[in-house]
Amino acid sequence: MSTDDPKLFAVRLSSRLRALRLRQSDLARHLGINATTVSAWASGRNFARPPVMRKIADFLETNIDYLYGTTDSPV
Repeated sequence: MSTDDPKLFAVRLSSRLRALRLRQSDLARHLGINATTVSAWASGRNFARPPVMRKIADFLETNIDYLYGTTDSPV
């Protein structure tokens, strides 16, 4: 799997948000960013940068490799 595939990242981001019953706005608030940025990630239009990816993984109780697509296990 590609480690820079925004579509795969979008699917996995959305999946973890659903699994934890969180909204995109919850993630945006946690990261201190605009909700439109998270929306762009969740739609596959953009990709989170590595420093932010760690924060996303922690908040979504997963690992960075899952979000990047290098493993299929979210935990």
